[in-house]
Amino acid sequence: MKLEQAPDYTIHSILQRKQCLFICFNVLSAKPEKLRKPRKPKSPDFDRCCAKACDTCFLNPYYEKMEKYEAALAEWEAQQKEINKNKKEKKKKKGSEPVQKSS
Repeated sequence: MKLEQAPDYTIHSILQRKQCLFICFNVLSAKPEKLRKPRKPKSPDFDRCCAKACDTCFLNPYYEKMEKYEAALAEWEAQQKEINKNKKEKKKKKGSEPVQKSS
């Protein structure tokens, strides 16, 4: 005669199951994050530059930040374009669906 194992209904096991379901639901229903529009880095005082193309010029970090900014801005603009395209497609689909009359 084989004994069946009783289900584990301790508070700890119930909480673990709820937490797992919560995490799984959030992961499965997660939407891609909207990127924030990047902010342009503050420009330094260009008048302080000696214009001798120094290796250690104080403007070098600014130019590096500008490159990152431009790349992030291009990514943001592409995402916005895709979001707008998806919204337009959804509107077209809603408008083209036939309305069912109830009798």
